[in-house]
Amino acid sequence: MIRRGIVVAVDEKTARVRVQMPDLDGLVSNWLPVVHHKTQKDKTYWLPDIGEYVVVAFDEEGEHSDGYVLGAIYNNKDTPPVASKDKFFVRFEDGTEIEYDRKTHLLRVKAQTVQIQAETVIIEGNVNIVGQLDVVGNIRATGSIIDIEGNVNIVGNLDVVGNIHATGAIIDEGGNTPHHTH
Repeated sequence: MIRRGIVVAVDEKTARVRVQMPDLDGLVSNWLPVVHHKTQKDKTYWLPDIGEYVVVAFDEEGEHSDGYVLGAIYNNKDTPPVASKDKFFVRFEDGTEIEYDRKTHLLRVKAQTVQIQAETVIIEGNVNIVGQLDVVGNIRATGSIIDIEGNVNIVGNLDVVGNIHATGAIIDEGGNTPHHTH
């Protein structure tokens, strides 16, 4: 038997909720487990909020003690955040968004801060950074590091271990070159 109701309590440790069914004079279910995508080797965890509209499957006898919360559903009050069959979309309460559009092949993450913890992060393709890039640690490059006009600008000291090869002059701010004859 399938019912719809509103979550009235959440047990975060056991991933269970209690659901009130308006069509049964406001009857509140016992604690019901929430169905998740994976629970053994790989795990997912996301519980509905109190006040969220959910679908519940009860056993065939219609007992309201043995059932499962299958998931939340949209309604007149809580409407879908996007309208596209090609998008996977998540919006969190703080405004953070994750969106993948399989039609445009674009993965978009909108957040105050994104933290990636990994031994190695590999990015293949072009990377465009709009804003400031702060690096704690070293920058190693197999190619050149240049601005769009072909200049390298360094504020601060430059220590070189090895040779400097220049096809033009190396000039300090006063116009002096380190070249002089004896």
